[in-house]
This record gives sequence, structure tokens and C-alpha cells, in this order.
Amino acid sequence: MKKLAILLSLVLAVPAFAQATKEEKPPVTKQAEKKEAKEVKKANKKDAKDVKQAEKKEAKEAKQANKKDAKDVKQAEKKEAKADKGRPEGATAKCKDGTYSSSKTRQGACSSHGGVAEWF
Repeated sequence: MKKLAILLSLVLAVPAFAQATKEEKPPVTKQAEKKEAKEVKKANKKDAKDVKQAEKKEAKEAKQANKKDAKDVKQAEKKEAKADKGRPEGATAKCKDGTYSSSKTRQGACSSHGGVAEWF
């Protein structure tokens, strides 16, 4: 009988122990739901703002790069125009003595002027 009493007390104690160790989560209230929704909305708004700032920065950098490229092209064109300024129309080569040749072939061009300095 003593064994039965001990066994019975153990059996009754196990469910009580199981209930005591079980984590009980508080029920989600409407206030908690609203707070969480507000936090999510705030985080989404911040993410959108960060994306917009990144896009703006990228667009600005691209604009600056395009501006620099356009400036480089303009400088190259200016330099080329300056080099072509004194060149007569139809000239195919500049001789080493500074004269120009309008030879149709490379053979013999600037032969009596010290050779070809630059082909066009």
C-alpha cells in the first residue's frame, strides 16, 4: 500500500511538473499587433529611403562620369582640330621637313623631303 501511495503521488506530480515547466506565451494583444505593424512600417520606410539615397548617389556619380567623358572627348577633338589646322585639303602625309604630301600611295611620298613624319 505504501508503494501504491508513492506511485500515485509521482503520477500526480508529473502533470503538475510538466505544466510548470511549459512556457506560456502571453496572448498577442491588439496593442502589441499595432506596435509590431508600426515597427515594420518604420523599418520599410527606412529601407525605402536608403534605396532612394543609393539610387540618387549612383545617378549623380554616373552624371559626373558622363560629364568627364564629354570633357575628355571635347579636349581630344580640340587637340585634333589644332593639329589639322595647317594641313592642306587632300594631304595624306606630313613630311619630316614640315611640308605635306598628297601622294596616293605610300611609295615615294616625301622622298625628297626627308621621309614621312606622320600619315593621315
